[in-house]
Order: sequence, then C-alpha cells, then structure tokens
Amino acid sequence: MRLFPLLGSALIGSALILAGRGASAQIVQGTVRDATGGAVSGALVELSSDGSHLMRVLSDERGRYSLRVPAPGRYQLRVLRIGFHTTSATEVAVPPGGATGHDLVAPAVVVRLEDVEIRAEKRCIVRPEEGLQAAALWEEARKALFATELIQQSDAYSARIRHYERGYDRRARRVMFENGWEEESMIAQNPFATIGADALADSGYIREESSGADVPATVYHAPDAHVLVAERFLDTHCFRVEDRDRASEGLIGLEFEPVQGRRLPDVRGTLWIDRRSSELRSLDYYYTELPRAVPRDRAGGRLIFQRLPSGAWIVQSWWIRMPVFVTIVRQGRDSGVPGGVLTRREERTQMLTAFRERGAEVITAQAVARNAPVAAIAGTVIDHTRALPLTGAVVRSLQSERSTTVSASGAFRLDSLAEGTHSLVFSHPRADSLGLTAIPYTMVARVGELSIAHLGIPARAISDAGACADSLQTDSVGIIAGVVRDADTDRPVPDVAVVLIHERASGDEDATTVTMQTDANGDYRFCGVPRGGQVSLRAERAGTAGDRHQTPLPRGRLTLVEIRVRVR
Repeated sequence: MRLFPLLGSALIGSALILAGRGASAQIVQGTVRDATGGAVSGALVELSSDGSHLMRVLSDERGRYSLRVPAPGRYQLRVLRIGFHTTSATEVAVPPGGATGHDLVAPAVVVRLEDVEIRAEKRCIVRPEEGLQAAALWEEARKALFATELIQQSDAYSARIRHYERGYDRRARRVMFENGWEEESMIAQNPFATIGADALADSGYIREESSGADVPATVYHAPDAHVLVAERFLDTHCFRVEDRDRASEGLIGLEFEPVQGRRLPDVRGTLWIDRRSSELRSLDYYYTELPRAVPRDRAGGRLIFQRLPSGAWIVQSWWIRMPVFVTIVRQGRDSGVPGGVLTRREERTQMLTAFRERGAEVITAQAVARNAPVAAIAGTVIDHTRALPLTGAVVRSLQSERSTTVSASGAFRLDSLAEGTHSLVFSHPRADSLGLTAIPYTMVARVGELSIAHLGIPARAISDAGACADSLQTDSVGIIAGVVRDADTDRPVPDVAVVLIHERASGDEDATTVTMQTDANGDYRFCGVPRGGQVSLRAERAGTAGDRHQTPLPRGRLTLVEIRVRVR
C-alpha cells in the first residue's frame, strides 16, 4: 500500500488579519507598550464585537499593530502576551473611514507555572474551565498556537528549509535509507498545514484517499496550529496536566486524548510548556485506533516551536512517522457444490513491513518586509555522551562577546547580533572534566534571519578518551581525534591518510610527522600529542581534491577536529 503524507514545511511570517475585509477602510492602529513605556513585540492583539472574536494580529518588532475593521462601530481590543495573565478588554469607537490611533498596555502580571502542582486527580477534562490547572496551561499554549497560525499564513518572510525522508525497519529502530534536500521558499507557498479541523473531527486523521491510481493511498494528517485551537478539536479531545519524563528539563505537559467513546483514527499527545517562561516548546503526538501490530509509541510525530527575535512564532522543525503495510493475498483451496462450479477463495491480510518518516527544519528565516528584525542565532547544546541537554552551559560569540545560558531543555538564543560571521563556543564543567577543547562553531548571522546552530559534546569523546588513557595522565600530552567528511555530501570518508605535523617552534625544520588511516566510519585518532608548539593536520588520499589544513589551537587534553575534503 502506498503512503502519501500530507505535510508541508513549518515556516514563518508576521501579522495577518483573519477576517474578511469590508468595503470601506476603517483601520485601528497603535503601539503595544509595557508598564515602563517600552514597545512589546510579538503580542497578540484581538479585536472583538459583542463578545464575538473577529480577528487577531501580532505586534511587530517595534510593538506596532494594525487592524482593518470590517465596519464603523464600537469594538473591544485586548492584548494576549505569553507568560502574563490576560487583562480585560478595552473598548474603542471606530468612525467611518480613515485610521483610528489607539495605543495598548500589555499585561504585566506574570503567570507562575512553577507553582502548578501535579495532583493525584488524573481526570481528563473537556474544555478546561478557568481556575483549573489544565486551563492555566492551555491559556499559555494557545497564545503561541494563535501566533504560529498567523505566521504560517503570512508572506512577509522567506526561509531556507532542510527536508528529509527516512525509512525504518518494521520496529522503527534501524534506518534503512535516508534522503535530504534544501530549498528556499516563501511562507505562503509552503505552510505547515493539514485539512480542516471539521473534516478531521468527522472522518479521522488517517484516510484512504484516491490519487488516480488503482490502489488508494493511506494519508496521515498531522495536527497543526489551526487544528489545535479549533472548536471541533476542543469538543473531541480532553486534557490533563502531566510532567512525567520532562520535569528535569523544567517542562510541564498538557496531555490531550480523544474523548471517551470516539472510535475514529485520531491523535493523542502532549504540549510541552516551559515552567519558567510559560513558552510553548514542543508537541509530541501519536495516532490512535491503529492495527495491533503497530506499537503505540512509534506512529506519530513532533513539532518544535520557536520564538523569533521579532516576537513572532514558528514551527522550527517537524517530523511525522507513519507505518507502511503491504497486502498479502493467499490462494485458498478450490471448493464447489454438486451441480455447481469450482471456486477459489482468496485470503487478504495486511502486514506491517516498515515505517516512513518525513521531516523538515527551518535553517534560516529572513524578513522580506522593510523593517526586518535584528539578526539572531538559536539552537541546542547536547551532551551526546549521556544523551542529555547540557543545562547551564554558557554559549558566547567570540565576535560580539554576547553570551547566554543554556536552558533545562538544552536550548539557547543569542539576540541583537551584528550581521556577519560569528564563532560560537560553549563552556561547562562536564566539558572541562573531559578535557575537551572548545573548537569554535562558525556560522553567518544576517539581519532579518534566525540562524540555527547545534552544539555539544560528541558521543565519541568518551571512547576517544578511553582509547588514549595514558595521554590523560600527564599535562604535557593530549589527544587529537575526529572524522574526515566529504565536503559535498557530508558523508564520512574511509581510507584517508590523516597526517599530523608537530613543530616545536615556528618554522622548525625538524617537525615530527605521524600518519593515521581513517577507519570505515571516517574516524581517526592521535594519542600522546605534545601540547606545546604548533600542530596542523592534513588529509591525503588518491582522488581527493587538495589538502585540508586545520590548526586546533588552543588544545586541551582532548581536541576533536572535523576535516572536510572534496572527493573527485
């Protein structure tokens, strides 16, 4: 059976009016400010009339907002700000034609999700009411979802996106194949979107749909921002508070599942929210009502949410994993009746054979509008030797001297960066204990873009240190290890001669030269390297285009250096 997942790319944008436009041009505009008078970016401004919601927009990086009102009259405006309690609405009179100026004050009372306790009560609640724990989490989550919904429908940004497709075995553990590609795209052309919430509520999230071929396609729909905040989704799902498995990361979860008695293929999952900042971090979801052969924790997906420097929200990365079935036809024995004809029975069964995964990641996001937001770099710092976030690590740019501390989930962000090349380094006691040298991670930051960097302690740091235990017993020598990769495909290159050249002083003619061959994984390792003098590395192999020199200074007890070559 063929598989056609209906998913696009998670992209970014700015304020968007959701309601239709009237014939006349009544505009309400102004600036959202905090209690000190400072502009507030990324605030949601809602327009209502007689209690009915009409439209929302996001304030830009200067706190400005603009609403095109459908008709003259009296309206209510209120500001929703993530991490702050929503205040009562402000009434504004809109005359016919022209623009009405109205500045707004953003809420100032902080939401304290750190005080939310997980009670013994595990009842799943449909439409959590005000005052309940689930309601407090839902209020913060839906603000980010509303903002993401606006961004996904805007054409004010372009982005570079990395896509991939990956195949797994039937246990969804071993990767069988992987393909990847990148593209530049406008937001409106590639929204992360699914079909309408009403259609999903009526027919379910897994469908047999005709694609013009003889065999119908199985389509797996994913819940995106506009589905999660829809009335039908709230009617068909219930919620409860949970912090299982993520409390150590400072996250609290809002679980959802189909209401009791719902038998259509649906989704269950968890919205994970930062207890300290009240910001929505991610959504994990799984499909329900699947065949018994499919493990409950294998078919589903994840969305990672991120706040841009302008205050706008995007789905920074996403993936969806779907089971692949084949139909097996077995011929039964011939059978017949006296005076009748022989018939042959067919037995058709479905067998789970594999899993297919599709995903994408926003690499950079650039504003098309004139007033572009400032440049920023965000990402993660992970200790891969323990498969844990490197919480508390300090990330800094050597060019700007700006620094930030890594959160409990492993995330970091450096805002207000100058355009140009930045070399990122991080420090943490765990890296110090391994004697790991901070080799700078170099990338380019551009005004109006959010660049992504993934830093951390490689998993191989432990094995390299263990293989050269003698080199860690004295301060005079250390270890240099790493991998040789193809500069075009990023794949490891085996059977490459890596030459280490050690000069005791600059221009030393009696330099020591040692050669190691990369293994099948492209890895190499030098033990007992003197920590004084000058060291350089060179890769040599028939069929490689030129040498690649790297000077890993300063060197600690363990230095990991990646060498890139071009294979002819």
